Amino acid sequence: QVLDVRRAGVFERAETMITGAKWRDPQQVGVWSREFQPGERVVVHCVYGHEVGRATALRLRAAGVDARFLRGGIAGWESSGRPVRPGG
Repeated sequence: QVLDVRRAGVFERAETMITGAKWRDPQQVGVWSREFQPGERVVVHCVYGHEVGRATALRLRAAGVDARFLRGGIAGWESSGRPVRPGG
């Protein structure tokens, strides 16, 4: 499962999303992390794969989720020609 964890203000202005991704507010990770079973695999991404994505993945791991962050974020994803859809 792919989760878009760009900050709300950034996400609202975004023109694209990774195909199949769902947005989750990174400020609320403590609440929505309960949606996942222990050991469930999740990939999170922010804009560039820096602080927001990494911090969210760490918080999910602390909750028992097998979370990873996408290096390069959605910017890297798009620049490598991977599929996106309109959204934000």
